[in-house]
Amino acid sequence: MRRLLWLSCLLCLWSRPWSPSRADAAACCVSATVSGVGRLRNWEHFAVGLRTSLLAGTGQWDTKALWHGYGDDYQEHEWRSELWGLVGVHRRVSLFARVPWSVNYRKVGTQDAWDGWFGDLQAGARFELISIGQFLHVPAVALIVGVTAPTGRATGQAQNPLAADVTGRGAWMLSAGVTIEKTFYPGFVQLNAGVQVPLPSEREDLGVWQRFGPGIPVTLSGGVELGDTVVLALVARFFWEDQLVLGDRTIAGSSRIDAGIGLSASWSFDPHWTVQAMFDAGILADGWGLNQPGRLFVSLGLRYGYF
Repeated sequence: MRRLLWLSCLLCLWSRPWSPSRADAAACCVSATVSGVGRLRNWEHFAVGLRTSLLAGTGQWDTKALWHGYGDDYQEHEWRSELWGLVGVHRRVSLFARVPWSVNYRKVGTQDAWDGWFGDLQAGARFELISIGQFLHVPAVALIVGVTAPTGRATGQAQNPLAADVTGRGAWMLSAGVTIEKTFYPGFVQLNAGVQVPLPSEREDLGVWQRFGPGIPVTLSGGVELGDTVVLALVARFFWEDQLVLGDRTIAGSSRIDAGIGLSASWSFDPHWTVQAMFDAGILADGWGLNQPGRLFVSLGLRYGYF
């Protein structure tokens, strides 16, 4: 069955009015399921998945990008789950949505607290401008647009004395990005870059309007397929966010930087089913973050693709 699916992928590409190289065609599906929502395989109509993650706080970077590890008197952990869906509505267009849920644990001195709620819901669309294998030596290009709804509980809405019930940012956000991918069977290299624009929102506890600064996320990953069912990838990520505006005042020194590296893997143990796993960590040293907590991140997910 696995061999037939690979043949289907090849035939799908070769039936188009161009002539891709055999290497690019064979690699058309290598990166589709390696992490997160990803993209649909050529033969799939839709995919759904469930991912659960554990995040352990290890310290934070201050306003001067200096790293400070947490002491024994402070602990911070998060258990995050996410239900997602991805559906193809056209040969080059797919829609996606994510519904997250977070449970937080925080300990300060002798006090500790558990709490949780929905996170911020996300939805968007992916448009393929150039498909994988469409042109010889030309990478695939896709545009992604999205919106994030403030369905989580923001800092200004916190009722827990340790803010363990905070699960979102409390602002609508628009986003757009581009994915550039080059395959060379059995591997791939992928670059994701975008921009995030949060809209103004009311800070309920202070009675003023606030606006988070625009952000720029960039992710570079490269992976290889082992056999017919396992894909491994290395991931490097970087995120910058401009300063916070509170009322009519820009908060000096409030911009953020977050960088990290990770390893992701997927195992397609069945033509429909794929197990996904990922480990990610910030670079816990001076200069590799700004106004940002440092965390270790481990996730495990299950994906089902319908065809």
